[in-house]
Amino acid sequence: MTLLTDLKRLSHKNDLVKIAALLEKHKDSPFDKAISWACEKGYSTMIGAFLTQSPHTLESEPQAWIEGFLQAVEMKHLDIVKTLLSHGMNPNAQTQHKGPAIVLAVQNQDITMVSELLAYHPDLNCADHDGQTALIAACQNADCSTIVELLCTYRAQVNAPNTITGQTPLMQACQVNAADTVQTLIAYGAQPNHQEFQNMMTPLMYAVQYASLEVVRALLNAGAITDAKNHEGNTALCLAAIKGKTPYVHMLIEYGAQLNHANNNGYTPVMLAIEKCRIETIQYLVSAGANLYSANKKGLHAFAMAQSVEDEAAREAIMTILLPRAQSSFQRFLNQTFSKLLSVFR
Repeated sequence: MTLLTDLKRLSHKNDLVKIAALLEKHKDSPFDKAISWACEKGYSTMIGAFLTQSPHTLESEPQAWIEGFLQAVEMKHLDIVKTLLSHGMNPNAQTQHKGPAIVLAVQNQDITMVSELLAYHPDLNCADHDGQTALIAACQNADCSTIVELLCTYRAQVNAPNTITGQTPLMQACQVNAADTVQTLIAYGAQPNHQEFQNMMTPLMYAVQYASLEVVRALLNAGAITDAKNHEGNTALCLAAIKGKTPYVHMLIEYGAQLNHANNNGYTPVMLAIEKCRIETIQYLVSAGANLYSANKKGLHAFAMAQSVEDEAAREAIMTILLPRAQSSFQRFLNQTFSKLLSVFR
């Protein structure tokens, strides 16, 4: 019989004497499968027995022990994790496809495991194979504000980005509308204007799409730049207009966002709102003084875009908003022209 088969037979009896005798009998056998199985099943006494057999310390089969350690963290077997750490397991250990342990514990939202690992001072800025640190992993869940606070207390770098995507903890928190986490990160010095690698998105851009007004205001008060541009040339105001989020549009303009910024295709916020038939947002942008006469790269201005809206009711609603501005502009033009003519004949 193999070592693993014998261990499985004895596992429920918890007979340390027989287990020790079995390990002595198989002391020259590879222990990798047995270690993995015991860690997965949570047999802490068996792990302790392994470690008391001198040929089978952590150094004897390091890869097997690392895999077992990470498996125990994933399966929330705290006793095994404690045993391995107390015997010198490196808290930063990871395999090619799994780890480090602190990231796994955070992903499990296992604050007890996180606290145990923190006692051994792991490298909190060590990224997993997906490029994320423990803090980034914590910020992906709106319910992890306590863990975020704990990691920040242990001096996790709040601006360390995902090594693959460039997304920061603050960006992740904005995407899940974690208001408490956003406030915590800002308090610990999170940079509100960092841009990710590929799409050049900022925390504010994510916030106007996915988070509450409270989060948007927190970012703006922390110094978020309203007119930063993503890879398409869109600002946060452009994205808010596309979504039809009028209160966000109002707040951004209140904080100085450029009302008539044109993206890479020449579309202004009011054009983007017209394209998506965001009636309330169009109304607000027009009342705020949006330029209706600038043309995009297709040569279309706001009126032409409105006239091409397929939905008849939406088209009529948009034109009802735009026409008074056109008439007002034309009246101003006539008044100015008439004034110039009068000045010539005086």
